[in-house]
Amino acid sequence: MKSLTLALAFWALTLVCQAQVNTSPEGVYQWKNQKRTEFQSGFVILRSGKRLEGRISLEGRYSAVEKVHFEGDGKEIEFPVGALESYGLKEKATAVNTNTGGIISDSPPSMYEWNNGGVVMNKVVTNSTPRPGYLVTKNGRKYEGDLKVQRRDDELWSFVIKDGKNKEKFKADEVARYGLSVSADEITQSDLAEMELNFYSGIVFGPEERKGRIGLVKQSFKIEKIVLETADGRRAEYTTGNADAFQIETEGRLDKYIPVDGFFILEEFNGKVFQLYRNPNPTTINRFATDLVKAGVQAGTQAAAGEIVRKDAKDNNYVTNLDSVIQVSSLQDLKQLRDGILELAGYDSVEQMEQFSEDESLNNTVNAIELAIAGKELAASDEGLYNREWIILNKNTGVETVVYRSDYKDLIEPLLFGCYDYLSLDKSSQREYQKWKNLNATVEYLDSCY
Repeated sequence: MKSLTLALAFWALTLVCQAQVNTSPEGVYQWKNQKRTEFQSGFVILRSGKRLEGRISLEGRYSAVEKVHFEGDGKEIEFPVGALESYGLKEKATAVNTNTGGIISDSPPSMYEWNNGGVVMNKVVTNSTPRPGYLVTKNGRKYEGDLKVQRRDDELWSFVIKDGKNKEKFKADEVARYGLSVSADEITQSDLAEMELNFYSGIVFGPEERKGRIGLVKQSFKIEKIVLETADGRRAEYTTGNADAFQIETEGRLDKYIPVDGFFILEEFNGKVFQLYRNPNPTTINRFATDLVKAGVQAGTQAAAGEIVRKDAKDNNYVTNLDSVIQVSSLQDLKQLRDGILELAGYDSVEQMEQFSEDESLNNTVNAIELAIAGKELAASDEGLYNREWIILNKNTGVETVVYRSDYKDLIEPLLFGCYDYLSLDKSSQREYQKWKNLNATVEYLDSCY
């Protein structure tokens, strides 16, 4: 019996010695008292070799950890240390060299969002966005609250921690360590929650389909990125780098956006052979518009825009001072005015308005503002005005045909002559497919006969 007891004790001692591989140094853990650490992002590896990632808290002294408390994947597990092959924190503490010596940051640099604070004493100042955190002074006292860090020429300079009405400020040489008490995921969710977007019901296509509400971050018709909000309220950001496409429901129709040259672009048609979409990076100069606008530059376009508004008001019997507003507005003011009118009318872009709006006054007003915007942009640029281009992609051959309004007939004819059925049509019917306004119908017709 005595030998069995000794064997068990030896086995237990061997088990403990084989385990307890703590991959993170003592200084990285946030100790809330002498026997327990705070929960931090970390991992455990079971003796079977399986790795679990989540948050861990150590119980016991660093040199003699008794238990590892684990939270993750919907589980809360209290591991005896002997049951683990190893454990540790995901992010290692980093020593930040400053003119006052080494200070330990418990949170990775990527979690701090730095803002320009100007120049002080010939040093470039950057301040971190205040976020829940803590700092420990060199005398061992811990302060918690909203933490703001200031750097000067990339060297730590000072710390401010605010808890309610109480605010404490410390110089860098008074601080031993600091960190954020929120996770990277919580920071991401907070930043995304602050984005004010118009959301639409939709689906993001990628390695897996995800449904929810989709908000668009765009410049004109080009979508730079989207934010998906799922039913649980969580948000995720997508670009053309991590999403294949997305689809939203607007005004009872489904609009699909596809990646083109780093942007998401509305797919206007997708058949068995041809696909149609707007070119986000046009290459052809609209010579007529460029020469016309440059002749009068800013003053001329403003005058022309004002005349359009005045004529529309006279023709439709209403009074407006929009012509005067156009004359005195800045480029940014004009863009905000245009976007505000489009939003009130229920359109996302000028192109969408031109395609679906039958309100002549609305079209005249927006186009007048667009002309004034073009004049101001041209006045500040050495370049000309580019055509609004569309791409007709032959999916079988990969050949792209670029079309735009001014030369549309010449550009579309090679495709039309490739359709045998088109050659048998009478001249009147052929002319319908040569009209710019029938672009979508023409591509659909081509798709049916190729």
